[in-house]
Amino acid sequence: MKNDCYANHWADIIMEYQPTVWVHGHIHQPSNDYLLGKTRVLSNPYGYLDADRLNPDWDEKAMVEI
Repeated sequence: MKNDCYANHWADIIMEYQPTVWVHGHIHQPSNDYLLGKTRVLSNPYGYLDADRLNPDWDEKAMVEI
């Protein structure tokens, strides 16, 4: 059963249109800043509120200038 409200895979769309930047929210892996083709993909996941599952790479001062 596919349920896009929980997860989706947009790599084909990103690769086809090559936007300058793609920003996304919640993920279960702390991948914050990487390239997909020529597109810069950004995420800054906080993690979960309990201290055992916070993302150690979360940057409270992260900013993107547009």
